Order: sequence, then structure tokens, then C-alpha cells
Amino acid sequence: MRAVFDNGTMITGDKLIVDLAATQRSVETSNHEAFALAISIGYTTKDTIKPLLQTAHQKAIALSLGAAIPTKDTIADLIRKANAEMTSLNNAADKSKAA
Repeated sequence: MRAVFDNGTMITGDKLIVDLAATQRSVETSNHEAFALAISIGYTTKDTIKPLLQTAHQKAIALSLGAAIPTKDTIADLIRKANAEMTSLNNAADKSKAA
């Protein structure tokens, strides 16, 4: 195109050139940022529901572990944690006896 006349304004051809690669990058970046925003505010769509549920599950597991609430998903980790704490206390007790 050489020029466009729109509502009394003449737009020359050099103003009509579109950088397709830059436009594609801009659209991709905007899409990524919109998805990240939707996840961060908990906006549910068919595209965000799975990551939102995964995040909620991870937070529930972390809360359960932190509060030492045994569930089928946390019992093994709670037993490992208790065992590690027992071993640490046992080692500290042995060192205090030796001193």
C-alpha cells in the first residue's frame, strides 16, 4: 500500500508497515503475562483450572506437613521428619553425655 485516507487523514505507506516478528513477540508476551495474572489472582478458566488446582494441592500438602496433620499424602513425610528429629535429638544427647 502506498497510502490510506481515513476520516480526512492521509496515512503514508511507511506508517503502514508492520513488523510481523515484533508483533508476534508482543502478542506472545502479552498472552504469557495475562496467563500469569489469571493464575496469580485465581481467575478460573479452562486454561487455568489445572494449574490452580495443582497450586492449591501443593499448598494444602505444605499446610498439612507444617501443622503435622497426617493424611495419606503426608504420613510418609511426617514419619521421615519425626525420625530425623529423633536422630538429631539422640545425637545431641550423646554429645552432651560425652562432654
